[in-house]
Amino acid sequence: MKVRVITAKDCPKCRMYVRNLVTVKFAYEIYDGDAEENQEQLDAWKVEEFPVIQLLDNDGKLHYQFPPGAVAPRVIEAQIRRFE
Repeated sequence: MKVRVITAKDCPKCRMYVRNLVTVKFAYEIYDGDAEENQEQLDAWKVEEFPVIQLLDNDGKLHYQFPPGAVAPRVIEAQIRRFE
């Protein structure tokens, strides 16, 4: 499993959350919620607020999406263990 963090440039909570991710033990990627080419996908995922954390399998298939807001790394790790 890997983690996708959907962020926006004008989101102070996003900046702080991403800055704190340097301490985590899981792989993650940043997804640009501001990019015009991503808007259709964000609509499909029903993303209206940031940050949003998603769990993906190795093929990129979405398995779980946390509600908007900062999620503690230990909560993400516990959810990853549930899927492994």
